[in-house]
Amino acid sequence: MVSWDSASFSLVNMSVIERPLAEICEPFKPGSVIFPEKKTFQDHVDLCYQMRGRPTVIRSEDQLDELTEVFFEHFSLCEGN
Repeated sequence: MVSWDSASFSLVNMSVIERPLAEICEPFKPGSVIFPEKKTFQDHVDLCYQMRGRPTVIRSEDQLDELTEVFFEHFSLCEGN
C-alpha cells in the first residue's frame, strides 16, 4: 500500500487506476474464534467482550456440526490434549 499523499516518487510510463478498497483488501469475516487455553466460563465471556465479540450460542444442529469441525481442526493447539 502506498500513501499517495506522503510518497515521494514520480510515475513514468505508468497509469494510475483507482480501485475500491474491497478489491484490494479482503474485509474481515466475523466468525467463531477458538482460544486454546483453559478458562472459566466467566473468563471466556469477559474475553469475548474484550475482543468486541460475544460468546457463541448454538442455535441449530448445522451450527453445532460446523463448530465441532472447527474445534477438531484446531484440537492439537489446545493445552493438555
